Amino acid sequence: MPDVQFSEEATLAPTPINNGSGMAAWLVRSKWAKDEKQAEYLLIGIAVVAFATMIFVLMFGSLAPRQVPPNPLEQTVIPGPTSYAQ
Repeated sequence: MPDVQFSEEATLAPTPINNGSGMAAWLVRSKWAKDEKQAEYLLIGIAVVAFATMIFVLMFGSLAPRQVPPNPLEQTVIPGPTSYAQ
């Protein structure tokens, strides 16, 4: 087995640190939240409200009562018996 020797000391690459990018960091920078944890809770709350609104709109649609179109057969005028022999 060959004897391997390194001239430089092996080092691990540093793990990336969250530098404050994303929606949570934006909420902290714009003073909507005190820290990123609170901003994450705020984003979850916004998502829940949006989901509930979507379900409400899909379930109930419009709040106006539905109008049934009239039956076309009820609107046609059927001529009655006419007498041509006079």
